Amino acid sequence: LRVFEKNQVENDLVFLTGGGAFSEMRAQICEHIRARIPDLKFDVRGLFGHPNAYGARLFDALGNAKMGLNISARNDVRLYSSDRMAQLMGSGLLTFLDRRTGFGSLIRDDEAAFYEGEDELVEKLIHFRRNDSARRDTARKGWQRAHDIFNATKVAQWIVETSFRQAKSHDY
Repeated sequence: LRVFEKNQVENDLVFLTGGGAFSEMRAQICEHIRARIPDLKFDVRGLFGHPNAYGARLFDALGNAKMGLNISARNDVRLYSSDRMAQLMGSGLLTFLDRRTGFGSLIRDDEAAFYEGEDELVEKLIHFRRNDSARRDTARKGWQRAHDIFNATKVAQWIVETSFRQAKSHDY
């Protein structure tokens, strides 16, 4: 998907979660967003009684939103995320990432929307919702970056080179 190229999508923001651990924390963040931006078209899957999205429904949800929220069970673990981040960025959604994750060491500020705390998250949501060209540009750059650093061939090559203590063929 290249959502940044689409002119018509139903939702401003999507959050896909499997529920489970830390659901209460995730629900509180979603409720904070809804309270601060009541007219936001916000598709939440896996919380508030809404079913999770898998398979084709997952890609339908991704393709029908401009921006995506990546909240992992623990945002304070360096470079940890579920595959959600790769799905969001790889589908061309402007992706919101908590700065505590440390992904700023791999992804530049013009490739994702980094935030520190719920208030800054809301401020950036409002900013990118009002500035569609900035949203599209950042999402496009994030999409390009995701396809570069999450490239399966490159990742497999890194695993082989690291496992067998070979010289690195790329600046990973």
